This record gives sequence, structure tokens and C-alpha cells, in this order.
Amino acid sequence: SKAFSLVMQPGECVIFWSTLMHGSLPHTGGPKDYRMGFATRYVPTQVEVYPDLGDVSEYGGTIPLDDYASVLVSGKDEYGINKLTDRNRRGQPFTPWDFRESFSS
Repeated sequence: SKAFSLVMQPGECVIFWSTLMHGSLPHTGGPKDYRMGFATRYVPTQVEVYPDLGDVSEYGGTIPLDDYASVLVSGKDEYGINKLTDRNRRGQPFTPWDFRESFSS
């Protein structure tokens, strides 16, 4: 009874907590007019991400994890149990983003 539609324009995004019940209507755009999802999780470095898995299988597909790694966003990794990277999959380095600088004008 509290559900509502969120109509977004190209280039907009929505961020919500993972436990929020959500859904969408079928995508009707063409191949260059696509929707993209981005899921992120923040976990302490002592948490093993995808323990003992070489790939992830969901929804009828399998994704090998060879090219994926975690990104340390704060602090120091004292455990060394997860593969870490400081670059995206195109080889570009991640740069720090300061929320305060982005909205200070």
C-alpha cells in the first residue's frame, strides 16, 4: 500500500538500502538505451568475500571471479584474505572522492 513509482530521466540514479523491496517494469529501450545496476557492499577486511568460490552462478548465468577484486575504501587491510585492487577493469586508478568538496559551492 506504500509502493510508489520513481520515474527517472537518462543519467539519473537512485541509491537505496539492499533490503528495500523493489522492482521495475520491463525495459523497452534499444540496445544503446540500457539500464545499469550497481551493487556495492561495505564489509570489514576480516570478512572473506566469496569464500572458496571461483565463480558466481545466479539467475541462469555464471560469472568467473578471476578479474574481480575488492577495493579498500578506508583503513588498512590487516588480514590479507581478499584480493584487492586500486584500479577499475580498464586499468584506471580509483581516486578518492570527497563528498564535501562535491557539494561545497
